[in-house]
Amino acid sequence: MDVILALCVVVFGSSGAVLAEYDCACNYNPQSPVFSTPSDTSLPIGFLNMSDCKPEAPSHSTPTFSAIQFRNQVLTVV
Repeated sequence: MDVILALCVVVFGSSGAVLAEYDCACNYNPQSPVFSTPSDTSLPIGFLNMSDCKPEAPSHSTPTFSAIQFRNQVLTVV
């Protein structure tokens, strides 16, 4: 009985934490425009809807824009 209890604690007790494979950029606004270049004067090529999360591309980010992976491209969002 003690062995079964210890086994249940090990199996079910270790499943509480979940880690992501990559960092994400999530949008909490109704819509955020996505640009092909880090400039808000260019036309947006798409939008992130509320609660959308996309993988980050930190090597392409600037102080103002975050680079994300969007539609199989590396693009920027404010």
